[in-house]
Amino acid sequence: MKYSREVKVGLLTIVSLTLLYFGFSFLKGTDFLTTENKYFVAFDNIDGLTKSNSVILNGLAVGRVASVEIAPKMGNKVLVTLDVDRTIRLNDSTRAILTKTDLLGEKAIVLDLRQGNRVLKNKDTLIGFKEQGITEFLTERALPVIRNFDTTLMNFSKLSKEYTLAGEQLNVALKDVATITRNVAQITQDSKSKISSVLTRTDEALLSLQKMQATLQPVLDKLALMADTLNQADLAHTLANARSLSAQLNTAITEINEGKGTLGKLAKDDSLYINLNKLTVDLDRLAVDFKEKPKRYVHFSMFGKKDKEAKK
Repeated sequence: MKYSREVKVGLLTIVSLTLLYFGFSFLKGTDFLTTENKYFVAFDNIDGLTKSNSVILNGLAVGRVASVEIAPKMGNKVLVTLDVDRTIRLNDSTRAILTKTDLLGEKAIVLDLRQGNRVLKNKDTLIGFKEQGITEFLTERALPVIRNFDTTLMNFSKLSKEYTLAGEQLNVALKDVATITRNVAQITQDSKSKISSVLTRTDEALLSLQKMQATLQPVLDKLALMADTLNQADLAHTLANARSLSAQLNTAITEINEGKGTLGKLAKDDSLYINLNKLTVDLDRLAVDFKEKPKRYVHFSMFGKKDKEAKK
């Protein structure tokens, strides 16, 4: 049976496309000679994971990503279906880690086998875990640094404003100091003549003191000589005379208190005081009577009339 050329070309095209599909899948790690188990794993974010990305165990591709889809029933998480070699025994503690395989950002699922309680069967669910990439790591590390840098910039800006204000205040203070310096210089210039006059008077006063010292020196020498003479006098004899005079004075005061002698009688006998008091009263009455009736005591007449009346 002969086939037409068109049929032959069509068959050749189908065979070529089939071989191309299976060859490309084989190069990506798909083994068509081995049956596979399906496992499910959910992620919040897959960061560009696509269908046919590799599933790796200990650096070896043991499967591929069969499908990636949104699961509304799971809170819109991303449900990833994995086709894994059936000879790989996974357990309930195995983790499916989403990671990058190179610097270009190629994604893959890495299986982390751990000691578990039971072996997973076909279409069981794995524990999803997202590995922190270099970008996330740098971002996480850089964020605190950026925040601190922003805070430092703000503090630096604040300090710059404060330093600017301090600089303005310092300029004002320097201007005030310059003004004070000029005033002090002016005062110093004005006071030069006065200071010179004061110094001249001071010199004159010092000369006067020197002359006075020369004048007083003989007097001081005489006083020193007099002091030496007084020190050499018989002070014991003088003190003895003073003690004797004091004893006599005490004796006289004792006798006066006892009523002895004239002074003692005057001090103890009050008759003299009474008589003197009586005499003072009589003299006072006489003075009053003389003042009121002077004619009784004084007779004065220019023509002698008073004498004639007296004779009659």
